[in-house]
Amino acid sequence: MGLLKKLTYKRIETISIILFSIFALLRGEITVFYMLYLFWWQSFIHASVNVIKTIGHKNAPNRSSLMPYIGGNFFLLFIYLIFIIVLFGTILNFNNTDLVILNFQTIYFKNWSFNLNLIFILLFTVFFKKLEPDKITSSMAGLTIKNIILHISIILGGLMQFFIVLRYDTIFTEDNLWGSVLVIAPFLILRALFDRIEY
Repeated sequence: MGLLKKLTYKRIETISIILFSIFALLRGEITVFYMLYLFWWQSFIHASVNVIKTIGHKNAPNRSSLMPYIGGNFFLLFIYLIFIIVLFGTILNFNNTDLVILNFQTIYFKNWSFNLNLIFILLFTVFFKKLEPDKITSSMAGLTIKNIILHISIILGGLMQFFIVLRYDTIFTEDNLWGSVLVIAPFLILRALFDRIEY
């Protein structure tokens, strides 16, 4: 019973993301931008729900810490969003019109595998995510594990795209997914390593 509860509340979101991502891969709808943008939304939703539940909790002792938490989290997420859209959504795919179009379909919620993934994350977070007062009161609230992983992934992904994928274009061609796999690999590895630390 304990294992089932742990699976239900700590792993089902991750499992759903993997399944919907496989679905997107089979439909040819997934890119590096897709994954980073999806996890950006996950971080945004988690932070937003934490704020809303704190405001709605009449006796929450951490309500006075909301403004620093909001400022730290959402300022960083805004910066990450700009880098993700500009760098991974357009610049790094500038010579591949199909990928740019696919990325913008994702941005404008016309990618249904992405939309299903996002809807599930939203519903799961709203109904099952518990209030996390320690994150609200933290003086470094913006530097959550999720935000740090996004930060590192953006830097490493950009470096690998510029210095490996674009340089060795005979190996990482537009017709295969090896370039995307290489760029997204550090992000997925970090997610897997830190999955047990932060829900």
